Amino acid sequence: MGLPRKQDDVAIAATVGGRIRAAREAAGLTLKALAERTGLSQPFLSRLERGHVSASIANILEIARALGLGVAALLEGEAPAAGRAWSVHRGGSEFSGDGYSFHALAPELRRRQMDAFVLTFPPHHGLELTVAHEGEELLYVLDGRLQFRFGDEEVLLGPGDAVQFDSSLPHTARNVGAKPARLLMVTTPARAQPLGWLASNAHFANHKPGRKQ
Repeated sequence: MGLPRKQDDVAIAATVGGRIRAAREAAGLTLKALAERTGLSQPFLSRLERGHVSASIANILEIARALGLGVAALLEGEAPAAGRAWSVHRGGSEFSGDGYSFHALAPELRRRQMDAFVLTFPPHHGLELTVAHEGEELLYVLDGRLQFRFGDEEVLLGPGDAVQFDSSLPHTARNVGAKPARLLMVTTPARAQPLGWLASNAHFANHKPGRKQ
């Protein structure tokens, strides 16, 4: 079950949804065409554009790729500075995902080869879905204790622990502690294939895969 949507979350979702719709229309794409490019369903994209649902990091990355835009254009409404080879990030908006919140770090850099986010998981919350997609990820735990599943194996990580992996491996994460957990996520942008929404996280608690400590 996802987190309750606060008033600020609703307003942010409506703003981001409006940017997605404007970018889609500027690109001359129908909802159906965008759905085919991203692998996301047409009804979901329609609700997303109207601000009725929040976009996850995976959604934002894939939609930005399909529209030929940077993450900043959708999240912050900003275009990268022309010719700039470096980018400083100060503050920025917090966005709600399913079971976590996140904000992007320095998304304005042109021709970047990676995207970076800080994710916050409330106690006993985690990703609603198991995901797999093109690219590579590096995850670094800043605070708290997070249980990760990679394929059929699980690993428990705490502050200072990190894991790097091929993003095509089905993966998910959950805060197993009584305090909020924060995670630095660095990922290479999706480039060729849509993100795969593979399984409900409902079987996370019931599945008993091999464990790595």
